[in-house]
This record gives sequence, structure tokens and C-alpha cells, in this order.
Amino acid sequence: MKKRLQWVTVGLLVVIAGFFFLRRNRKEPMYDDRPVSYWQSEFPSGEAVTALASFGSNSIPFLIKALFRQPSPLDRAYSVAVSNLPAAGALQSGVFDADWCNARAATALGKIGPAASSAVPALVNSLTNAFYGTRNNAVVALGQIAPHTSVENLAVQGLMKATGDADENTRANACFSLGKFAPGATNAIPTLQLGLSDSKRQVRLSALIAMSEFSAAAAACVPEIRKCLEDRDIFVRKTATNAIQQILGSSESQMK
Repeated sequence: MKKRLQWVTVGLLVVIAGFFFLRRNRKEPMYDDRPVSYWQSEFPSGEAVTALASFGSNSIPFLIKALFRQPSPLDRAYSVAVSNLPAAGALQSGVFDADWCNARAATALGKIGPAASSAVPALVNSLTNAFYGTRNNAVVALGQIAPHTSVENLAVQGLMKATGDADENTRANACFSLGKFAPGATNAIPTLQLGLSDSKRQVRLSALIAMSEFSAAAAACVPEIRKCLEDRDIFVRKTATNAIQQILGSSESQMK
């Protein structure tokens, strides 16, 4: 009995040793001769964003966490300590910046494209982030990931709400991203029509471009689009002309 127990113990030790051996020797995905773990430690540098995006679905769990990461007590302590030092400026690069971590996580997810569709619920939730950069990058990412996928309805609802964001770039990019869901998602057309009267030129332009992607489905909006032909901005006027032509067809638009 004692001998049998010894053999069982030896067997368990062999299994455990084998597990750790395989784990240690398991090859990680590489980018620029560096493994994914290295690029995770370098995030949110610009090069790390590119690297993690290149790993595709392997990076999604990490990036979703980064999308919502906030400073730890240690991060806050370091930030306070650095700010009180004479050479604070030279040490700032070591301070964790939650805003840019969140924003660049959204960018990296967008670069992955439709393969990151599992991240769409997280991106929609991030549209309430206090930092405008995160909200802006999230609406861009939704337009890169969600069109014509099983989660497009969720993305469209989030983008429609984002067209009312306080930040003009976020509003403009939300409108532009909605155009990528054409010819479906026609429920977004009335929301895009509201963008035609936005006080910011870039939002009006994006709304026009997006509406033109829906072609004939946006025909009922042509009277409102025609009002943009009198816009104070020449680019808005030209874009409105192009939108009418694309929605009604070039010959018909000349007749109306």
C-alpha cells in the first residue's frame, strides 16, 4: 500500500512538472520579435496598439480590460510622488494615464475589425466614459467592427445616442460610422437627419455623407438635405449636392 502511494505521488509530480514545462515553453504570438506579453506591458504606447491589434482575437480580453482600467492605489501614489519632485517633468512618462489607456484600447479593438465583435458591448458601454477621446475612439471602432455582424443592432443604438455627444468629433464620427451600416439600419436615418442642423460643420458633413450611403432609403430626407445647399460652408453645400445625386440618382436630382 505504501509503495503504491509512492508511485501515485511520483506520477502526480511528473504530471505537474510536465504542465509547468509545457507552459514555460509554450510559444507566444510575436510581433517585431517580441511576444504578446511584452506588448501588453508596453501598452498604451502607439507601437503597442499596432502590435496588439496584429494579434487579433488573442488581444481582445486584455484590451477590454484596458478599455475600463482605472489607476490603482499604487498608480495614484506614484503620480502624487512624482508631481512633488523637482524633476517631475522627466518622470511623467512613468505615470499611468487612464484616459489614454482607455482611448487607445478602443483604437486597438477597432484595428482588429469584425473579429473583435465580442468587444462591441464593452465599446458601447464605454460611450459614457468621461474622457472625450475614449468616446470618440469607441464610435470609430464600432464602425470598423460591427457593420453586418450579429451585434450591429447594439452598435447602431449606441452610435445613435452618441450623435448627441457633447464633443463635436464624437458626434461627427458617430454619424460617419452609422453610414457604414447601410443599406441596413435604416432606423438611423432620422437621427442622421438631425445632424444636418448641427452647429458644427464637421457634424453636418458627416451626417450628409452617411445619409448618402443609404441611397433611396433616405429619399424622404431630401427636402432637409436641400436646405444644406444654402449652408454658409462651401464644403457642406457641395456634399449636399453629391448626397442628393446619390440618393435620387443624378438625372432625377437635376429634375427636382
